[in-house]
Amino acid sequence: MNIEKLLQELTKRNRESGWENRDIHRLMYSPDLYVIAYNRIKGNSGSRTPGIDGKNRDDYNERSVQLIADDIKSGSYQFKPARRTYILKENGKLRPLGIPTFRDRLVETAMLIILECIFLPDLEDLNSYGFIANRSCQLVANRLRYATSKHTWVIEGDFTGAFDNVFHSEIIKELGHKIKDKMFLNLVKKRLSAGYTEKGKTFKSNKGTPQGGILSPFLFNRAMGGFDRLLNKLERDNNYGSPKKSLCYAYDHRASKLRYQMKKVTDPTERARIKKELNSESLENFNHYPTRPNPEGRKLEWMRYADDWVLLFQGPRTEIEPMLENIKATSATIGVELNTEKTKVGKVTGGFNFLGYRFTTVKRKGMEISKHHRKNFASLGRRCSRTYVNIDPRVFKRLANKGFCTGDCKPSARGIWQCCSDEDIIKNFSAVTRGMVNYYTVCDSGGQLLGRVLYILQYSLIHTLASKHKTSISKIITKYGLYPTKNEATYPKFSSNDVKGCKWSGEHYSWDKVWSSAARLQISQTKKTQCEECGSIEGLENHHLNRMKNLKGSDLRTMMTKAHSRKTITLCTKCHDKRTKQQASCK
Repeated sequence: MNIEKLLQELTKRNRESGWENRDIHRLMYSPDLYVIAYNRIKGNSGSRTPGIDGKNRDDYNERSVQLIADDIKSGSYQFKPARRTYILKENGKLRPLGIPTFRDRLVETAMLIILECIFLPDLEDLNSYGFIANRSCQLVANRLRYATSKHTWVIEGDFTGAFDNVFHSEIIKELGHKIKDKMFLNLVKKRLSAGYTEKGKTFKSNKGTPQGGILSPFLFNRAMGGFDRLLNKLERDNNYGSPKKSLCYAYDHRASKLRYQMKKVTDPTERARIKKELNSESLENFNHYPTRPNPEGRKLEWMRYADDWVLLFQGPRTEIEPMLENIKATSATIGVELNTEKTKVGKVTGGFNFLGYRFTTVKRKGMEISKHHRKNFASLGRRCSRTYVNIDPRVFKRLANKGFCTGDCKPSARGIWQCCSDEDIIKNFSAVTRGMVNYYTVCDSGGQLLGRVLYILQYSLIHTLASKHKTSISKIITKYGLYPTKNEATYPKFSSNDVKGCKWSGEHYSWDKVWSSAARLQISQTKKTQCEECGSIEGLENHHLNRMKNLKGSDLRTMMTKAHSRKTITLCTKCHDKRTKQQASCK
């Protein structure tokens, strides 16, 4: 039986309650499993990024895959430490990333395929959305749109270094609920304890799942199983009674009778009399909230996306603190700690941010007459609270951090892409623009904010082309147009209203994927704190010692890789201009 049929049978078996998985490590003996794994990750933007052994996807073939399968079968396979690097976070802090070798990535992907067959059929909890197939940020936004207005309080939760601190024992414990194969669990332990290398030193890890590994998001989700069970228990214990009561019983009864009579009466004169009586009801008598909180009722809902979570609660404020203490204690058993800076408690009417969206609840008082297009029909209905989903204004800070605009939201040239061809520059900007529009397609009214985002990306593309060719903006617009097109590359045209109900072919992007195109190429060396020639600390820039025209390569990717691996020195603007002129004058 081939590996595809074995995986299908494994998925089918795990839909049965009480099924225990034994001897699944034997699936790792099949070279075909690693071929599937290779095809799954070869298109990733990081597939050419080497680990500590300096190898990437181009260094592997059928012989390499067979050697991996043989090492797994003999039990001699050892994971190598991940290469530690850092990326800048929005708050100015650094996030550590661990880059495994491509060989380890193949094995991790093979393990992930098996684990998905075992656990995904059992994922009944619809409150967890991060890194799960067929679940996205858009689903979270849609659910919060309808759930938020039913509650009074919102808790925005976040953990401190959750991926780096989760206990290995909790991961193995959660996996052991359905996996009874010690050899497979030992392979997971080897991956977790492989450690990382930094500045030539190797560090062993006794906790955490390194961000950057293919298996890490899945293992983190399994480790959070205890946290999810606690919130499910809080949800069951705090859902009883009607959280709100109507204040308009008398009017409801009379209005219903009048509408029923108008539906039954056929005489036009009598229908006009009933309609007049219905519409003559004074709205001033109902100028209050149509419902009021019920002190005897409770309602609680929650959603989690990786290490970010939000909890909605209808009830007294005094009951929230015991919940947070309970959550804090349970999180400590898993190894994660609540981030006191980011965990906030507030009213839903004050609005809150989650996953790049801004949720605003508007409470509307009184009653209103709804006049329909059909003649002789009108109704007096309650004004209900409603939650609107919009773009989080902090998106402009992310655009500035990526180099698409300045700090005051003015478009700027993205220098990191200037080494690409004009066609590739247009394709890269098009990918980011489509990702932004796709991500915010669930927003109610993002016209003004999205219009500004689209304007920044559009003119950042034009600025980038102008900077590359050392010409003016007007000449680039004359040559390429406002929406640049060259060969097969075409920049998409969107209006500010396209964010609502936009139907773009393709999958919805997660928040991280929106920036995947922008983050594909990164500067190879971090800037120093002062100019290496005059010692100035202002206006520091990286100067490449080797010119682009001196590089040789067979394809675009090779050229781009060489371009960003050139040796650089840190200079101030004045010294940089001087060095550039000297370098240009040399033959």
